[in-house]
Amino acid sequence: MRRRLGRARRIAVVLAWSAIPALALAAAGAYVGAALVWHVNPPVVPVEGQSMAPVLRTGDLVLLHGVNPATVKVGEIVAVAVPSEDRSKYGLPAEVVHRVVRVTRTRQGLVFQTKGDANAGPDVFLTPASDLIGRETGVVPDAGYLLLFFRSRQGEIFLGAVLLVALVYVLLAWLEQRSAENPTPRLLEALLEETERVRAELAGPAAGADPGDGASEAGEPALGAAGTPVPARTTSVAGTLAELAAAVGESTRRSDEIERSLAELVEAVREYAGHLRSHTAAVQALALAAEHLEAMAAELRSAAGGAPAGWYPDFTGEPQLRYFDGERWTGHVAPMTPSA
Repeated sequence: MRRRLGRARRIAVVLAWSAIPALALAAAGAYVGAALVWHVNPPVVPVEGQSMAPVLRTGDLVLLHGVNPATVKVGEIVAVAVPSEDRSKYGLPAEVVHRVVRVTRTRQGLVFQTKGDANAGPDVFLTPASDLIGRETGVVPDAGYLLLFFRSRQGEIFLGAVLLVALVYVLLAWLEQRSAENPTPRLLEALLEETERVRAELAGPAAGADPGDGASEAGEPALGAAGTPVPARTTSVAGTLAELAAAVGESTRRSDEIERSLAELVEAVREYAGHLRSHTAAVQALALAAEHLEAMAAELRSAAGGAPAGWYPDFTGEPQLRYFDGERWTGHVAPMTPSA
């Protein structure tokens, strides 16, 4: 059972990372190549609805070629772009494939009237030459259902889910690679393994063990502080501990650098906040001084002629410094309270 699951997983991974992207690239390349060769964009249009039945039915894929508008004649089947206002008003698709029933020459150029064979009347819109996409040159039955699906809301949700799954796969692969590049877990595993081996050796030689197992290939084993032979595996443990210490030291150094960077960022934000507070206080002081100057100017103008300036309630009930300039009362709401 596990073998089957493993095989199925490998197949799924191959499909996710090889087959599906290859198919998507092939489809995109075929689309771009057809658009360049046939001089039309889009080169194919799926039929949506039964307006052209029985010639064209829902799900058919219409192949298009670029066309000179001056060569289009009445009775030909063409693909035209539907104006946005008619799309929203009548629920029409972005492109329709209908038959030309009238060609009119205007000052702005050629204008085409189209109609579905199964419709009672012509289309509600007229098509200028600029909205003529191409002439129908072939039909692939039922091949347009895939495009219709991806144009629907369900298709958009499906594409979003596929992109989300692909993003998760990429993120997991990146995290796995980062974990593989980090030597600390591997060093810890090696340290535990070597520690177990040294513990077994210090507990005593196993039955049937060769006394010369602890000697190095060079001949004499390493000697400890008391002059006793040091097993080769103990030396390996020391080396592993040194590597582990170096890895921990590197991690500590990086943590210190990140902490210093964060401290510098906090200090810069604090300094900016101080400048902002001082700037705000200066602006408020200037605004207050300007209001006081305007109040003094009002008093001077009132003293020069007209009724004396004073505090009068306006229509909102708020006290207002007003004066009479000879023709009308004017005033300014001052920030201070009126004197008694």
